[in-house]
Amino acid sequence: MLKELHPTILITKILTLVLLVFLITPVYGQEETNSADPFARFGNYTEGSDMAINHVGWDTMLQATVKVIEPSSVKLATVKPKVKTGTRISRGSSSAAREETNRVRFHLLKQEHLDMVAQYIGELERLPNSYPLADFNKNEQLAYWLNLHNAVLFEQLAKEYPISKLKKLRYGKSKKTALWDEKLVTVEGVALSLNDIQNKILIRHWASPLVLYGLYQGSIGGPSLPNRAFTGENVQRLLKKSAKEFVNSNRGVKFWGTKARVSLLYEMGKSAFPNWETDLAAHLNSFANATLRANLAGAESFTPKIYDWNIADTKGGTLSAGPAQNTAANLLTAGATGTQSRGGTFSQLRIQGQTGSREKAPGREEIITTIECGTGPCPDDEPEDDPEGDD
Repeated sequence: MLKELHPTILITKILTLVLLVFLITPVYGQEETNSADPFARFGNYTEGSDMAINHVGWDTMLQATVKVIEPSSVKLATVKPKVKTGTRISRGSSSAAREETNRVRFHLLKQEHLDMVAQYIGELERLPNSYPLADFNKNEQLAYWLNLHNAVLFEQLAKEYPISKLKKLRYGKSKKTALWDEKLVTVEGVALSLNDIQNKILIRHWASPLVLYGLYQGSIGGPSLPNRAFTGENVQRLLKKSAKEFVNSNRGVKFWGTKARVSLLYEMGKSAFPNWETDLAAHLNSFANATLRANLAGAESFTPKIYDWNIADTKGGTLSAGPAQNTAANLLTAGATGTQSRGGTFSQLRIQGQTGSREKAPGREEIITTIECGTGPCPDDEPEDDPEGDD
């Protein structure tokens, strides 16, 4: 039954004569004039466009696999990690952030789940072939890029799992390229790495540190992976919510007297802070609570130091699981606990969606991108086939 669900992208489009002409005969001169800079094209957008992408498949996957951890105002101390009896191996985080950030149930994922994520990523890669990104407004594009980045990293970490710490993946090691620098997807003919999406597209064209809080890092030290997909409608609200939680958490800022130690996240996205201390201080102040704001007022320096590299999962980087946990039904039942109210299985959620539209669920070989163009026909509607930063 699980195989019947496929990540689906629904695009709502109200066509006007002018837009129809643009779709049939693209007039994006920027691509030709900026051929030496392939990332320039991703700065184009259509203000006021009502085109929308519904990331329903990715949304379902996140609701099923992400365990939501409620924000805490408690400042925990760093503790010694527990060591497995008879060994020197320790599992799980010992940092002050150990009880923060949402977790992914990687140990329950099967190949069919990864196939779904891969299919969704492929849909996003092919989408601009029929509908140029420049036709979308800026928030729709922002949601597109954040979801693409997060789905790609989700897929890569699931392939690496079980893994306990991500520092070597993040920065690379001898003769091995960092995962974040590998060209993993191609959009509009441009091969992209995770760092390309972050720095050469998002930070460059959105010019706001806020985008950092929507970029899943896989580790406890990073921003929480939301249990819902980003959309053009919710992206700004979710980013601000994540920023406020992160800045005021044990992962954001710590003080040693008047010296502020900040998350390595800000160093990873340093291009968002051209004037490092001035820009970072202003940014932190904009989301800080009263206590943190008072401390920031007396800060003499900002050093990127704190980070928990442990993977943000529920098992401390192991494949251990309790009885019957590895079934698809249990995966989705688990995904509906905590703050989530929706239960059932992937197939049931898909059937509920079919009930309203009375459409046949597409098979794995069928076209899975659905285009809606109001009452008129769609042009080109056939999509192409250590807690403080150490190890």
